[in-house]
Amino acid sequence: AVVSTQSTGDTRLLLKISRLLLCLGVYEKNLISISKLIFKLTRCENNDAIFLEEKIVHSLLNVINQQKIEDNGLAFVYCIGSLKVLSANTDNNIGEILVQYGVLQVLERHLTTCNASTEMNGEVKSNLLIQILGAFRNLCDIPTTEKLLTDTSVCEELQYTMTHHYNDSEVLLNSCRLLSRMSLFTEMCSVLSHNTDILNLLLKIIDNYTNDPQLLIRCAFVLGNITGQHSHAALHLHENGSIVESMLSLCKVYKGKLGEKTTKEKQSVTKDVLCKAVRVLTNVLQNEVIITTLFLTRNSIDIIH
Repeated sequence: AVVSTQSTGDTRLLLKISRLLLCLGVYEKNLISISKLIFKLTRCENNDAIFLEEKIVHSLLNVINQQKIEDNGLAFVYCIGSLKVLSANTDNNIGEILVQYGVLQVLERHLTTCNASTEMNGEVKSNLLIQILGAFRNLCDIPTTEKLLTDTSVCEELQYTMTHHYNDSEVLLNSCRLLSRMSLFTEMCSVLSHNTDILNLLLKIIDNYTNDPQLLIRCAFVLGNITGQHSHAALHLHENGSIVESMLSLCKVYKGKLGEKTTKEKQSVTKDVLCKAVRVLTNVLQNEVIITTLFLTRNSIDIIH
């Protein structure tokens, strides 16, 4: 019914039929088809009001809460992807409505479930994590979100995600995009500053992903926010991760890129990496122990000159 009706272009009718079928219970390929259609319809911001009026969010949450993630991984990608797209619209209060519906708790639960699953297809699992992390990121600006995130296990689960998907640059990028948003808020930033595993991971990424400037920018941005407010985090990274050497090495690599003939866009990205790295150095060198290391590091001043 949904397939034959798609050509009408009647969004409300499509959503009514989709909600009815979801309520009746559909499985496997049919569930994937309906979830994919709903995801497609979310991509038009003009449909947001219809989604709320037709109570599609409730139907999506029912599917997410009632189905097993291992059996319906691809359908979950589209269902949670729909929530992510809806939450990205800042022109109305749909984000606040999603939080009121308990979407944050649903995301937390399925981040944990996804991390723990050993039966899911690897590609599907990565795509699902990207949707979950993106939805979290979009909802960070809702006033009630900060307390919910600081009082839950999201940081621990995020650290688990980054550790076990360290070779997946897309999962890492979306993890760091979420951390970037979280680090802008006082309480969240404080929680992150005490999570030494995440701090170590961020520095490890900077050391090993030197050819991924978008990932470097976000990692350095997070470290800049944390070290700018919490000196204990800077000291930890100095004593356990050689943060001065890492930032100097990054500066050296990207200072060299400034002389390369490339597009203005790439030059802008290169400068952004350097600015973020220098900001971290500026923060950590407020500590006397760390600044001593800088002056003992050969050619360090020349690198950041």
